[in-house]
Amino acid sequence: MSKLNISPRQKFILEMLYKQDRWVKGPEIAIEAGVSARTIRNDIQQLNAEIGIDPPLIISSKRDGYIISDRKKALELLKQIETLQNTLPIYPDERANFILKRLLFEKAAINIYDLADELGVSDCTIENDLVKVRKIVEEFSCNLNLKRNSDNIFLEGSEESKRNLLSQLLFKEAGNNFLNISKYDSYFEDFNMSAIQDIVLSAIRKNDLVINEIGLLNLVIHIAISLRRIKNNYFIEDSPYLESFLNTNEYKLAKDIAQGLSERFGINFPKEEILYIGYMILGKRILKSKSSSFHYLENVIETKYIDITQKLIKSIYDNFGINFSEDEDLLVGLAMHIKAMDSRIKNSIILRNPILEELKHRYPFIFELAVFLSNEFYKLTNIQMNENEIGFFALHLGAAFERLNQKTASKKKVILICTENLRDILSSKINSEFGNKLEIIDVLSIVEYNMAKDMKPDFIISTADLQNHFDVPVIFISPFLDKKDIQEINKQLSFFEIVMNVRAVVSRIDRAIVEELFFPDLDIDDSFEIIKFMANNLYEKGYVPPTYFDSVIERESLSPTSFGNMVALPHALVMNAYKTAISVAILKKPIDWGDYKVQIVFMFAINESDVKSLQSLYKYLMQILDDPYAVSRLIKAKKFDEFKGIILDYYGTQ
Repeated sequence: MSKLNISPRQKFILEMLYKQDRWVKGPEIAIEAGVSARTIRNDIQQLNAEIGIDPPLIISSKRDGYIISDRKKALELLKQIETLQNTLPIYPDERANFILKRLLFEKAAINIYDLADELGVSDCTIENDLVKVRKIVEEFSCNLNLKRNSDNIFLEGSEESKRNLLSQLLFKEAGNNFLNISKYDSYFEDFNMSAIQDIVLSAIRKNDLVINEIGLLNLVIHIAISLRRIKNNYFIEDSPYLESFLNTNEYKLAKDIAQGLSERFGINFPKEEILYIGYMILGKRILKSKSSSFHYLENVIETKYIDITQKLIKSIYDNFGINFSEDEDLLVGLAMHIKAMDSRIKNSIILRNPILEELKHRYPFIFELAVFLSNEFYKLTNIQMNENEIGFFALHLGAAFERLNQKTASKKKVILICTENLRDILSSKINSEFGNKLEIIDVLSIVEYNMAKDMKPDFIISTADLQNHFDVPVIFISPFLDKKDIQEINKQLSFFEIVMNVRAVVSRIDRAIVEELFFPDLDIDDSFEIIKFMANNLYEKGYVPPTYFDSVIERESLSPTSFGNMVALPHALVMNAYKTAISVAILKKPIDWGDYKVQIVFMFAINESDVKSLQSLYKYLMQILDDPYAVSRLIKAKKFDEFKGIILDYYGTQ
């Protein structure tokens, strides 16, 4: 078993099939993995050959796709792979990150031939990897350079830039598990991450402060990096801008943290390192109070930040018709964030947003509002927000939307079907998670399920698979209501919300997607050129003003509009199209667009009269574009009527 040669992508395929517990078509897996269906077919053949059991662990069918033949064996295998699989990187991107971390963690320069031997690749491959490493370094900072002295490589630049690059790499590798502090322990073997976190929290409480979770995580990661670098005798350089923190509350808190760290780990902090911790504390949204009242806000924040926030909230109403004017939590939270962000930007501090990609993917309309606000903020202040900060704006707006929906939405009626011993705990969990969105009208045992038919619920939640017994949707959950179950219930609630307005939304889409704006088999391999082609076509056909292309490029520069699943949704910053339209391009082959592969492009041109319906339009389309199987069908559709039919009929086939 220790010699299993299973790649990360093959492991991903096995995990996906195990979690789905059903037949899964090749194109659906391909969309999730970001490769072709042929590559998936080859991976599965290699995987079965490597495992070497009969019948094969993964059964294939031309009609149905793929399914696990022995789930118990698959689970055992996944656990063994997790434990025993070689941890050395396989793909070029992985090797580039590995090399960078070595350069940032090691004391001495690294010999490239020793590196090639360690990674089990050729000298030529390492040379190619170094090109990628150099590109990453150049894109990250103008203060860092990859240097080479004969056969040895090292990073040249400021200590602060090296630490910032390392923190970015660690956040990226943590992925969706970023909030699990123990996830980072393997990088800092001499410094327990939970212990560092406890020391930081103790100092924060001592100073009567509070900190949000992401701010705390950022701070703890930076401190852990500092500890390791100091241990290796790499110190922050003396700097005039750090001296400016000497008489601040941030420095006082930093001294308390440094004292706790010294006592716990036996490492002495020079003054410059304490100042650096103070510098990192600045802008982490460490507050004096948990209060969210406007009266509190007036006492702790300058009037200019309140004025800016009020103007931003008003601009949402003026442009989108969404009224947050009575949401005091949004006003206070956003104003405090803007004050902290202003400090970060002025001092060149980057606060990583680990859930940025998920925000863009799962909540595209809310993220678009945040992008719009970032542009309004620039008009008011001449300060450009980075993508991380736009993501934090989206978090505030998402919470505000949730509060607004709680006031206006009617609860869906559900019946819970489960065993008697799970009745109370599952009811409590569901009410805690969804109490404002649904009402449990009854709880039935599994043998009583027939009674639910006369109660006319909107849908049923059950620990038994009873889908074929009811005309209403049945959500099959685990006895523990895990994350996947919560996502499925949320998906059903979103579905109901869309279906309520589905006729109106489908009618708008029917009018917006027209054959003269449909381009199958488009043979362009650059995102800029694709945007130019589609925008010019919209202009030539009289849908948009001549400034439309520039506005789309400006929007794209703020945050790429690709979000995974082979889809990109470019659009203008301003909603000034002469007529609402959606141009569609299906690319001959996938291309790189931001951080994702893209093969289908929806370009939105929105007239201001349709702005208020934009949210429902996004929700309808995102349900489709988040479905790998639906996207694979759309990519294959070469005729306009077939393509449009897949979109318009989607909710009739669910």
